Amino acid sequence: MNRPIILLSTVLSCVFITACVGRSHIPYQPDNSSTAATDIASSQHFEYTKQTVPFENHILREDESKYYILRHIRLPSSGDNGQPENTMTLRYYESKLPGRKGLVIVLPIWGSSIYPPKKITRSLIKKTKGRLNIMWVEGPRQLFDWQQLKQSTNEDEFAVAVRKTTERLQTNVIDIRRLVDWSETQPDIDPQRIGLVGFSISAIAAALVLPHDQRFASSVLVMGAAQPSKMIALCYGRLAEVREIITERFNWTVEEYQTFVEKIYHDFDPAIYAGKSDPENILLIDARNDTCMPESARDAMWHALGKPERISINYGHKTSFLAMTPIGFNFLNGVIVKFLREHLDTDKQ
Repeated sequence: MNRPIILLSTVLSCVFITACVGRSHIPYQPDNSSTAATDIASSQHFEYTKQTVPFENHILREDESKYYILRHIRLPSSGDNGQPENTMTLRYYESKLPGRKGLVIVLPIWGSSIYPPKKITRSLIKKTKGRLNIMWVEGPRQLFDWQQLKQSTNEDEFAVAVRKTTERLQTNVIDIRRLVDWSETQPDIDPQRIGLVGFSISAIAAALVLPHDQRFASSVLVMGAAQPSKMIALCYGRLAEVREIITERFNWTVEEYQTFVEKIYHDFDPAIYAGKSDPENILLIDARNDTCMPESARDAMWHALGKPERISINYGHKTSFLAMTPIGFNFLNGVIVKFLREHLDTDKQ
């Protein structure tokens, strides 16, 4: 096959994939009826004492651009966040333009692909040209201690290992709030225009942040869900490895495994904080054929957040991220950036 034919075939494949991906769109419709949180007491997990946040700040001049100074920021975590030296590290693209600007905080998929957060960070840099500040939080390590989970020899040890993941999730939720505390003290950031973006597991973290912190003017949650015990019980990869080992070792069914995890994760389920977020400022993006985040869990997330605007891609958990690549004509990048700019950028020209 010669080069022109190969090129034509590639282009047609891209068009075909994009056309077949499909999507459904549910716009936000204000609803005067309110849904009260079902477990107010458990909110205490995400409370903390507000105080000055120490930080290290290094300017990376080699990456300085026309519109941004790139700073490498390190802040101490409030506890065991699962990351190196228990620190929160981030790349802060500080606008060179005069005056206070809005801020977008981009969360990592801890220990997994950096492509989605990196791609949306670059899209924001390209499209806003200094009209927004951007923080890309790094997360090189996963929140799960896989060895501890797999090596649990009895139910008590396994409970300790599972609880460790909830404690790290709790710590990261508090750290995100503390990052907002720090951001509010910066002269270049408008504290009334702070946005949050989370992907997959960090979308779950974001869904726990929003009900407990009303300072976000805009949020985009991508490929997440409520009821995290279902993700742990149904997802593939390392979660499946742990599930197979533990169910065989303890002679459990998958249902018994999920029930065990669900009890530990109860207070870390976004679904129990229904009615405490502002749906008008939230965009929810999920995957219709997501086997890691099942339909019931995705719907529970949407209801808990107050039925915000929702876009569902007709693919699986990982394949839906193709909509952030040239194969999917960067569709999701455009949607996410547009939503954030509408809420945070005072000059959208």
